[in-house]
Amino acid sequence: IVRLDLYYHQELIQSIRSQQNVVDDWSRLLAFARKGYKGNFLGYAMKVEFGNDRGVHVHSIFIMNGSNLERDVKVARSLGHHWVKNVVPGIGRYFNCNEKTHQEKYKWRAVGTFTKMDEEFQSGVKAMSVYVTKPDPLPRLVVHGLKKKFRKGELNDRQKMRVRRRKDAFRVSRDVKAGMQ
Repeated sequence: IVRLDLYYHQELIQSIRSQQNVVDDWSRLLAFARKGYKGNFLGYAMKVEFGNDRGVHVHSIFIMNGSNLERDVKVARSLGHHWVKNVVPGIGRYFNCNEKTHQEKYKWRAVGTFTKMDEEFQSGVKAMSVYVTKPDPLPRLVVHGLKKKFRKGELNDRQKMRVRRRKDAFRVSRDVKAGMQ
């Protein structure tokens, strides 16, 4: 799981104009992620927010098959670099939530490479989901024509079946451990 906060330089006037294109800009990054990580790209979620310090910004979550990729931090840097250099050159900024120093701030790990769906993983993903989906009415006031602040990709049938099998295996494992106590 790769998480990035994508935003625009706040001092430049062209940045303020560009913020109106936030969804189109993010869609170009999504296309790059899908093409660049073709066989390993599984899904995404994104939310447009507005804050005093960063203005219009996007919380992005990219779900990849980490068993075929190098470290998640490198993937996050690659996506962030593409945002800054190719999507919104000169005005783009990003924050890599996969950096170890950032991850150490949280009780549960919600980003990185996971080998199993244990309780720590589930707690981390739930905490991240609550944060990313919290209500924020301001983007609709700032970005003209913004209809959907939150977007997500859907799993195909094969991916859904794989997730079900892993969840079932986790439940069985948890139930066996509970029975031993």
